[in-house]
Amino acid sequence: MPLPLRPLLLTISDERFRTLNALTPEVRSAYLEAAMTAYGPPPAPPGPAAPPADELRTLYATHTLMQIGAHLGVSPMTARKWLRAAGVVMRQRGAKAPAQPGNV
Repeated sequence: MPLPLRPLLLTISDERFRTLNALTPEVRSAYLEAAMTAYGPPPAPPGPAAPPADELRTLYATHTLMQIGAHLGVSPMTARKWLRAAGVVMRQRGAKAPAQPGNV
């Protein structure tokens, strides 16, 4: 199955695109490899936006980073970055969240 060339090489002109399609598979493969080396893969789509700082503070008061990440649909590392960016004072490493009903 041929590679979808159009999404990978959005910066080349239509004339060069037609020329690239006329090349042999070996030459086309070498060209694509050179383009990926020069420009890198396409950028990843943006992830979810951080919730408001007040919501993050409330969540962190009663939940662990793992629980916050699961609740927000992100990794614990992303949750930690959001908390730090919101100015939330982090607990000591290894410290547990305060016990709350339903948070065992």
